[in-house]
Amino acid sequence: MRVPLPFLFFLLVSCFFPSYLISSLFVVLFSLSLSLLSLFLSLGRAEQQVRAGTAGGGAEGRGKGGAG
Repeated sequence: MRVPLPFLFFLLVSCFFPSYLISSLFVVLFSLSLSLLSLFLSLGRAEQQVRAGTAGGGAEGRGKGGAG
């Protein structure tokens, strides 16, 4: 099981900074990790679609690309 880096960073920061900084940092890191997660998920989906198109001969992928 892999632990995301923002969570580790939050744990490290929580050891050294007061709680009011932690809450603001947690909000920022949480929003950043959510945006990065959605970005990685969309990239993964696009990569899977490309792989599926090339594995199927590429005709479907080329048709979608040409229409777009």
